[in-house]
Amino acid sequence: MRRVRSIALAAALGVVAFAAPDPAHAKEKPGGTVATDAWTATAPAKPWKPGPVLETAGIRSWSAGEAEESQALLRVGYIGVVPGTRTAALADLVRRAKAGIREETKDRIQVEQSSFEADSMIQVGPAGLSWHGFRVAISTPRRSGVSWRWVALHPRFPAVRRAFTLTYDESYPREGTSPGRLAAARALAATVAPAGRGLDGTLGDAWLDARAAAFAARIDSAQRLCWSSIPDGAPGREHVGYGKGIALGGDFYMLSGFVPPDSLVDAAPAEYGVAFDRNGDGRLDLLLVNRGLQAFPARDFEPTVSVYGDDDFDGRIDAIVVEDVDKDGDKRVDARMLARDTDEDGRTDAAFTFDAATSMGGKIEIDPSGRPKVGRVGLTPEVSDLAGMFRAATVRLADLERARIACPQAP
Repeated sequence: MRRVRSIALAAALGVVAFAAPDPAHAKEKPGGTVATDAWTATAPAKPWKPGPVLETAGIRSWSAGEAEESQALLRVGYIGVVPGTRTAALADLVRRAKAGIREETKDRIQVEQSSFEADSMIQVGPAGLSWHGFRVAISTPRRSGVSWRWVALHPRFPAVRRAFTLTYDESYPREGTSPGRLAAARALAATVAPAGRGLDGTLGDAWLDARAAAFAARIDSAQRLCWSSIPDGAPGREHVGYGKGIALGGDFYMLSGFVPPDSLVDAAPAEYGVAFDRNGDGRLDLLLVNRGLQAFPARDFEPTVSVYGDDDFDGRIDAIVVEDVDKDGDKRVDARMLARDTDEDGRTDAAFTFDAATSMGGKIEIDPSGRPKVGRVGLTPEVSDLAGMFRAATVRLADLERARIACPQAP
């Protein structure tokens, strides 16, 4: 998620101006409730303005101030947590945040960075979140700035290995004064609360948790996989490597045309994803597939995924989330989509687009053939025929179930 760090630090470095507020967010009321599928919060009041509609999944942001003047940026996010103890998890998250700032400043000319100073907010808000973090001053010959980073573990950690993130960045002319909006960040922290049922819920709740788990998985950490062949596997996907417990709350898998000689996880050349057993019945019922980087409206690239759910736990995929919707045909992602096949006839029964939370979407018209009338990046039709995806994902579910049974134990 390098892009997220880069935009946030731009505030302190004075490298670029904040993105202009998205007109589609004009309906969002300052001081009103804002939500993703993993958390809710109270949006900061005026003069704060909401950021882009389609941000990285689970993230929302707000900005205040104008270019070349005093500026401030707020952002709330949601990530997976690898370490299993509270102390180790917090230490790892703070370490990663500091490493991200060092990475962004180390090669920049005439950039000065202070030491990191601890700055925590303990037991804040109705959810009782304990925010732990730091602040650091970053300046250039023309501008001064300060960045704050906080993390708060989910109240149900370690049962739920997720965390909330909060960033506040301010930037102002070198001879000017701070915008002094830190109080808004602390007020925002007091309103952040968990939302949804996560992996325990239907795909509408589970997709964001699955995404957070997948991107926190140690996919390049030399974990060994159990390899097996796939009956009638497609060219380049004749073999599946399966690793129990490599992902948070799920199992890592990758597809390949051959078995790597060292059987190590290497996500770069092959399709990979994460499989979950949400209801604990011993059968897989949720699959996530990495779809690589896609262009977003600001011409930045973000990792995208598809998530497939068996919401009635009968072994057939009946719900799909795709993150590559292109409603205006400009070859850039501008929405996500949730589609359902409730009667499992292979055709979409209902679908809607959404940005940050699946409850915020717009209903999509379905044509007589069961195809949502919306396009996707890289596909020429103005409708999306998901029948093939429902079928292929159901076959994939069965293939992974066999691989799971054949894999004797976690690495």
